[in-house]
Amino acid sequence: MSPSGAYWYTHGFNLAAVYALIGASLISFLCVMLPAISWLANFSWFIGVLAGGLFYRLLTLGVSSIASPAMVAAGSPGSPGEA
Repeated sequence: MSPSGAYWYTHGFNLAAVYALIGASLISFLCVMLPAISWLANFSWFIGVLAGGLFYRLLTLGVSSIASPAMVAAGSPGSPGEA
């Protein structure tokens, strides 16, 4: 729960996820509203999911996690290694 922790976000929001959601929503919206690509309207949900995943991955490429899941599990209270 500290600013240097693995799960610290800006005021409680993961801005990379918010930006990915906005970008994916915009692409899905354009698939439905633009007559030139209206044939994609039936697939706009799938396109949005793929775009959101791609955007999120691109936005978080340089971000490294401070604690891996193994480190968190090994250091949790009540773990066998604790005496």
